[in-house]
Amino acid sequence: MYPLFNAHFDQNGELDGWKTYLYKEDSIQPDVLRLTKKGIVLGESTITDVISRYGSSGIRGNGIIDYHYKKMEDGTFQDISIYDRISNMEDVSMIAFLVDDKTQVVYDIIVKSSLRDAF
Repeated sequence: MYPLFNAHFDQNGELDGWKTYLYKEDSIQPDVLRLTKKGIVLGESTITDVISRYGSSGIRGNGIIDYHYKKMEDGTFQDISIYDRISNMEDVSMIAFLVDDKTQVVYDIIVKSSLRDAF
């Protein structure tokens, strides 16, 4: 049903990560938008859109932009840098965007609820 969307579930059957990606020949339901909560649209949004909504701290270069969030004791999430000290990788979530070098358009979005799973 969703050939360009993958979901991963943990041992308890809970969603712990997902990925959606785009191919140039992607013509399956072209009117269906795949987007993040902050409005980054796969195949349309550019690196500038990602930076304006998520900030510039996640820029790694080579078309990779990733952001990390630590789950706090009250259940909220706080932005952190990948360079911050991380005591428990299970408490850190990640969202990553892959951007085409030529067009600067987002072609891949990856979300992991645990940084341990991301590696």
